[in-house]
Amino acid sequence: MAVTALTEVDLAYAAGILDGEGCINIVKQKRKIRRTINKRKYKLYKIQKPYYRLQVNVCNTQSEVITWLWLNWGGSRQIRHIPLRRTMFYWYVVSRQAYHFLNDILPYLKLKRNQAKLAIAFQERRKIPYGSKGKKTDAEWALDEADKILMSNLKKEEQLTWR
Repeated sequence: MAVTALTEVDLAYAAGILDGEGCINIVKQKRKIRRTINKRKYKLYKIQKPYYRLQVNVCNTQSEVITWLWLNWGGSRQIRHIPLRRTMFYWYVVSRQAYHFLNDILPYLKLKRNQAKLAIAFQERRKIPYGSKGKKTDAEWALDEADKILMSNLKKEEQLTWR
């Protein structure tokens, strides 16, 4: 995906951006299946078990930083204009793209190294097919929830360390 080959300096720079301006999350989302009644109304048809996914975000006031990340690792960009404040630029990658980004910059991370290691391990489990017919067992659901809680605890620990 990279526009040009990334140097060690580029990877270290990306790690510094994530350490200072970024966030690594394991997100729990609920799936809702809706059935269309008409063009404007939907009827909730079925709620399935939630799913978990890896997400990496970076927020910055410099659009060049966000564009550089997007050009080299893909993902999505957003712009938010908040009245009486600077315009904020967001970049985020999920799942496999987040996995590849974290793998690339892991040797250069300082503050978020433990979070990145957990996130990489979480995403690597996604490559392994689930037990029978692609469905998760209760143990696999519990492991995903445990990873989400552990990620949350690592973030709290990081905040306490730097106070």
